[in-house]
Amino acid sequence: MSQETALYDAFMGYSESVGERLVQLHAAFLDGRLDVDDFIDRASLLVGQAQARMYALADASLSAFITVETATAVPTLGIVAPDESGRLRDGLRTLLAVVDPEAPALRVARYGRSEAAGAFQDGYSTAMRERPEVGGYRRVLNTSACELCVWLWRGGYVYPSGKSFHRHTGCGCHPEPVLR
Repeated sequence: MSQETALYDAFMGYSESVGERLVQLHAAFLDGRLDVDDFIDRASLLVGQAQARMYALADASLSAFITVETATAVPTLGIVAPDESGRLRDGLRTLLAVVDPEAPALRVARYGRSEAAGAFQDGYSTAMRERPEVGGYRRVLNTSACELCVWLWRGGYVYPSGKSFHRHTGCGCHPEPVLR
């Protein structure tokens, strides 16, 4: 298994579990076991914790990549996910307003997956910007990459490390560092 596949499996596998747990919380809300405020509180905590873990995973995986490539032990930076609790709470309220109560699971799960995966992608971009060893990055496409992601890949184009990684809802692509 390549490093990219293992990394994809790690961050998307965890993102999938976040989506599943959010669906379970939403089911408790639909069954009347949670009121709106309880659902919002628990769901924003679940997703916020997932974002923090994804930033840590991004930091650790980038440090491991540089360590392997340079044969020099490189510690993590200790990057921290920004507090997005207000945005998450607003997003969850919007989700409750638009999701079809007869078939909510797909949309609810997508929200959880996207928030977690996006935090990994953002955390990796943040860590790359702070690493002097990283000169840029290439986009690594997931197996079901959309037309936009294939276009952004541009045959392995190297973006400068200061350029944020472009992502979208449902995106499973990730950056691969290019060292100086």
